[in-house]
Amino acid sequence: MYASSKAVLCSLVRTLSGERIFRNIRFNCLVPDPTDTPAHMNLNTINSDAVKNLQNKLRT
Repeated sequence: MYASSKAVLCSLVRTLSGERIFRNIRFNCLVPDPTDTPAHMNLNTINSDAVKNLQNKLRT
């Protein structure tokens, strides 16, 4: 959900900046990256374990 919202916002800003450039109106899009927290670090290990499990299931 976060990644898709981020992409839509950046796309909207890119479109608006293209339409308004002839009027000297500029747009900027600032979107934060995920914050490094212990919970965020655990997501990486969970995802890698899930990928390994899926790869093992596909091999058999």
